[in-house]
Amino acid sequence: MTAMLEVSLAWLFKNAKGRDAKAFYTRPALAGFAEQTITVTSPDCGATNATLAVDYTADGAGKFPALQWAAPPELEGRVREWLLVSEDPDAPLPTPICHGIYTGIPPTKTSVEAADFEVADKAKALLKGGFHYGKNIRGSVYGLPRPLMNHGPHRYFYMVVALEEPLDPKLLAPTATREQIADAIVGKVLGWGIKLDELVQEIQSIKQSVGSVSLPPQGTTQQHDGATCPLQGPAVPRLGLPSPSSGPSDSTSRYSGPEAANGVVVDPSQILHTPAVTLPQEPGIKPSLSRALGSHPFSGEDIDYYFQKYFECYHPYMPIVRERDPNKCYESGPLLFWSILFIASRRYARDGTALPFLLDSVRREMFTAITILPLSLSSINALILVCSWIFPDVRFVNDPTALFSSVTGNASMLLGIHTGKGAHPEFSHGAFQNSFTDEEAALTWTGYNIIAQRVSSYLGLPPLGSLFNQAVQNVIDGRVPFHVPPGFRVLLECQKFCNRVSKTMVAYLEESRGVSAHVVQLLEDEWDAVKGLVCSERADDLDRFNALLAQFEIQVYYMLPLPGYNPENLKRYILRTYTTAQSVLRDALQLERKMKFIHHIPHFHFRALLLASSVVHKLLRSSYMEFVGCKAAEQSASDAIAVCKLASVMEGDLPARLHKLIESFSDGTRKLQGPQSREEPISMFSHRLSASAALDWLMRWKHDHVASGAKCPAQQQQNQQDSVAHAAGAGAGAAACAERVDTPALLAGEPMQNIDWSFMDDFDWNLEPGVLWNGTPR
Repeated sequence: MTAMLEVSLAWLFKNAKGRDAKAFYTRPALAGFAEQTITVTSPDCGATNATLAVDYTADGAGKFPALQWAAPPELEGRVREWLLVSEDPDAPLPTPICHGIYTGIPPTKTSVEAADFEVADKAKALLKGGFHYGKNIRGSVYGLPRPLMNHGPHRYFYMVVALEEPLDPKLLAPTATREQIADAIVGKVLGWGIKLDELVQEIQSIKQSVGSVSLPPQGTTQQHDGATCPLQGPAVPRLGLPSPSSGPSDSTSRYSGPEAANGVVVDPSQILHTPAVTLPQEPGIKPSLSRALGSHPFSGEDIDYYFQKYFECYHPYMPIVRERDPNKCYESGPLLFWSILFIASRRYARDGTALPFLLDSVRREMFTAITILPLSLSSINALILVCSWIFPDVRFVNDPTALFSSVTGNASMLLGIHTGKGAHPEFSHGAFQNSFTDEEAALTWTGYNIIAQRVSSYLGLPPLGSLFNQAVQNVIDGRVPFHVPPGFRVLLECQKFCNRVSKTMVAYLEESRGVSAHVVQLLEDEWDAVKGLVCSERADDLDRFNALLAQFEIQVYYMLPLPGYNPENLKRYILRTYTTAQSVLRDALQLERKMKFIHHIPHFHFRALLLASSVVHKLLRSSYMEFVGCKAAEQSASDAIAVCKLASVMEGDLPARLHKLIESFSDGTRKLQGPQSREEPISMFSHRLSASAALDWLMRWKHDHVASGAKCPAQQQQNQQDSVAHAAGAGAGAAACAERVDTPALLAGEPMQNIDWSFMDDFDWNLEPGVLWNGTPR
């Protein structure tokens, strides 16, 4: 069965799950035993509700998990035989699938292991463990767990039944079915118990459950700037039908929140949630040593504080660093160590000099490091992290993320990281010797592909760097022997699809000056199907937000129509894009309220919010305003302002400059009378891919206000020298442009005087409008 067919079947039967009502423990033989009395555990798989490791599935070694069970004291001496049943109640069939049924287990045997299931005598269906096997779904000793790809989580019951009488010897045969044995044990059951495990067979990054609680250590230092850092909440309760062993859980019925340093108990309603990530814990972590970068010393206490803030607030969005011990991190590579401090100091600097100093120092170290080959794994991780939280004073024209991501890709391939294998013998030689693990290689390569695609998208460049090869697919499919945070896999899956969209559009735009709406519609429909698989019932709000951003990136291409487009169809498509842009801004603010998302937002997410703001404001200045609600449009404009204000970490950074620009523009727009433009909100930057809408909006806006006399400060001074009319708000520039451009005279007036025009320096202010727009006034 091909993967495509299998995924299609999983989608068709996505609701055909939870056949608990027909599970073995509901058979008439067990009708008098409503509660479990036998405790079943697994040394291999851990506690009940654990996730099956790869070794115990069809994709791994195919071993039967070791089981142990214990009967209550009242059954001592009464058990004459044990029965073991393994079944999957979530298979898309009318009854649970029987993976194995084992009879004749001696009463003295209270555990099984993989070796017990080797065949001793096939004719007698006898196993080396001294018991027999019956008929399962595959006609084998044990049908290995292997659910349909993308069908969601499947539960696997390992049920032990105590019998007070042995089964009829005729049933100790390979043809004995689950139903025959269930009928034969009527009146013979003494008790039962279940070990429940879970497996997700994925091709589109279906969420798995992460239920651990990470609490800060006692006596945590209060945050310097008063911003609230998200804390991980209580374990996520299971969704869907309850298992036979499930009941009211302590984790869902009550919550003991962390206590603050002063002993005050935090109200659970005030706990903020961030993406849950299981980090490797080392019990022997020592307090950090004091370090110095140049002339600036950092005490061990400060370093521990910054590392704590980084792993609590930033790491969940790009979980590629596996070493959280500051001392060991520094030994692995100082660049990564100082990059972590730089990122944490964006919001949690303990003094006013820390962020400016780390900004300049890390930038200098970063540009020095990329000139020296080979780069170490820690240096590559540092580049990925800095691309995720770029220097706050970055501008559109000097954004180094394209350079850093390219260096990261080349350096990774030189070390063999792209294979997903550590210490690959074909890439570990001479100066390129390495000793990192498979997990470190796979996570770094995953992080690089995400960053490379996001940089390509928000800069509007062809996606040359991101490969999304088999090593990435293995992470998406869960075919790796280590845990990958579920949200990280969802983000990776979204970027893989965006990469395909970008490559398709690059090829399309090579041949034309626009994109067929039919092509965009096909991609959007395909993503709708994939999104339903990616965002399963266990997906959290951030996962759904990442899926929404992928959908929005596809829809932006409606704003690049082919010549001769149908105006009515275009209107329908662009209004849908506008609605999605509103949702992006609204959902980002909701995430901010829940988990301080915008406070700790990665740069690539902020650029996506900038694109959404651009689409909203392009529509505000277009002829489409008559088709949308004014209050909703004003609210979206306010949301864009709020996003920029919340994302700013220092004076004069990119979000702060955008905040002033959009706020000034929105204030001016509300004071204007009549429509601003009769044009349709389409983009003229046909080769800048999904970034075209943002670039087009900023450049068109600049053109309009140059033409109408809303000049930058230097131009205003020149106009004052040329004409006294400028004092009245209708400068010579506006009067001159009025002769050749149909722009409302009010646009040159007072509403636009407070705009921070220095922001437009990033877009080549001296470029003449006639050159920019091919002589066509707009």
